[in-house]
Amino acid sequence: MRRGYRLSRRDGALALAPSGGRDPVRARQPRADNDLIDRLLADSGHLRARVKPGLLDLLFG
Repeated sequence: MRRGYRLSRRDGALALAPSGGRDPVRARQPRADNDLIDRLLADSGHLRARVKPGLLDLLFG
């Protein structure tokens, strides 16, 4: 089963956090982008990756 990720704001920064169930943000992204998110989080060894505001838009259009 694939894990979804949701965007959340913590400490004034955007964060990708695991979500339970279907995530509408993730569902709108192409599958390749979701696979990239999975790999980045797995490689970092963290369940949450902090990103700067606007970075996802820059990366994924």
